[in-house]
Amino acid sequence: MNLNENEDTYIKKALEEKEKGNYDDAVYYLDWASLVAFSNGNLEKVMEIEKLLPELEGKTEYESSLFANFFIKVTSLMLKNEKLPNDVVDEFFRVVGCIEEIKEDIKYVVSALKIIIDYMESKNQEVPNWIYEWIKDKEEFINEMESIKKGSNVIIMSKNFKKGTVMGNFIGGMLNKSKMKIVEKLPNMEFGIIEVDGAVIEIPLKAMNFTGGIFIANGVRDEEHLKKIIKVIDNLIEKNIVWHDRGRC
Repeated sequence: MNLNENEDTYIKKALEEKEKGNYDDAVYYLDWASLVAFSNGNLEKVMEIEKLLPELEGKTEYESSLFANFFIKVTSLMLKNEKLPNDVVDEFFRVVGCIEEIKEDIKYVVSALKIIIDYMESKNQEVPNWIYEWIKDKEEFINEMESIKKGSNVIIMSKNFKKGTVMGNFIGGMLNKSKMKIVEKLPNMEFGIIEVDGAVIEIPLKAMNFTGGIFIANGVRDEEHLKKIIKVIDNLIEKNIVWHDRGRC
């Protein structure tokens, strides 16, 4: 998703897709709208989304709206000043589990979880101890990612110049497939191949969507060589495209 857009933008997109008869896309956008609204503390907007969902009932292959139903339930309890279910944290992770922790979208997950935890603490409800360390870890990652983003949309996860291997992520869009050589290395598993000054970069296409993807580079000689690779990947990112072959995340 485009992290520069807010819940109102996604609700607008949902209504536009509904008018076009693209009901799956409409539910998809309402789902993201509910996550963004809740993470921003806009509980009233979450309840507005509840009123829109019945209009899509029976018109989509999805039996229910995954994110929205959860955040509507939690928001309703919070507005009534009632305690949340004891297993709400477990349910939260079941709902948002499809959001990759190495993608920008995790910032909304962290913000939403902090709102739930703060509310539980105000009601003297027991909070799992490990959750605080998880939040701290993800906030450190988000801060690091924001710092890196100022100069590039490529995040290096690991590098070993002795072996010539580098693994990383690109964020903010898909890579232009027309600039790649597409090969099938495994059954039903296509890779995009890019060559940069002797290095071979492989991009698993199934792992690439409109929020970004991952890459593995082999034959990387040194830091200067890596900078060339990063620049090439940055230039291939197609930002703000709409990915239609999608699930909930």
